[in-house]
Amino acid sequence: MRILCLHGAGTNSRVYDNPEITNAANLMFEAAIRYELGDNHTYDFVEGTIPWQMYPGVERIALEGESVYAFMDPQEPETGVTAYQNLEEYLEEEGPYDGVIAFSQAATMILTYLAYVGRQKALGLRTIAPFRFAIFLSIVQSPLDYEALQRGQVIEIRPEHAKGAVDIPTVHIWGALDDDTESASRAAEVCRDDVKWIYVHERGHEVPGAGCRLEVTRIVNNIRRALETADDRGSSQGV
Repeated sequence: MRILCLHGAGTNSRVYDNPEITNAANLMFEAAIRYELGDNHTYDFVEGTIPWQMYPGVERIALEGESVYAFMDPQEPETGVTAYQNLEEYLEEEGPYDGVIAFSQAATMILTYLAYVGRQKALGLRTIAPFRFAIFLSIVQSPLDYEALQRGQVIEIRPEHAKGAVDIPTVHIWGALDDDTESASRAAEVCRDDVKWIYVHERGHEVPGAGCRLEVTRIVNNIRRALETADDRGSSQGV
């Protein structure tokens, strides 16, 4: 499977794919998890475009003078519009992708887009989900109202308007010690219950790695369920 990987704000695609970053600074989709999933997947790490302040801990492995990025600036709604334009252009040029793995800010960005696609589909409009599954890591903000963003407003989507809107298999992973676990829980409500898996580990804003064997195993089991469900759906639809 081809999987798109998007980093969080204040890091970059090199750091996100760096197995040396550990503990509180662990902002990557851990090599240990990728190893357990097997080598029949390819991961494309894509970088944000907005220069950003370095996330705490990243300086320990950053190269001298290395730039870090975000995908959008919440204080400047037009950057969100640009981010989605960039995403759509990238998917058209480099896709298709089977799935997406998104961390922190990028997780909010992707979930916002998928919720919008799901709501359009519910209205009977012809839309195609850009991914067959999605993995959300350490999301700390509920999805935004995509249509409001196009009008220059950064506001969270109203839960009653989007509950269960995302109907592809999803996995939601966050830490019990993360900054805003309530937002993470609300974000998961946007996805359909029967194809949704949630795992809350005992850490903070990070992805458990090689030193956390039990947590890695549980995360991998949840991701495998989502991938298998996506495969089963594809087979039944002749994909």
